[in-house]
Amino acid sequence: MSTLSHPARATDGDRLRAVATRLATHGSDRDPDWIATVERWVEDASTGFTGARIQTYVPLLVEHIVRDRIAATTAAQTTST
Repeated sequence: MSTLSHPARATDGDRLRAVATRLATHGSDRDPDWIATVERWVEDASTGFTGARIQTYVPLLVEHIVRDRIAATTAAQTTST
């Protein structure tokens, strides 16, 4: 009789931290203030899904929300300079 081994599953917090890290450092190394801002945006976006029945896609949805916010912020900074 064989047993199936299951890889350790990442917790929701781990997956959201990975999203924040990926987005904050995308393209180049950013300063600590930028990283903290992106982490805060990820946390803010994820709270909207706290009561969701299905949590599987929350990190993906949060990533899209924060990616859009980064794009809007970058566009605003580009037009103001």
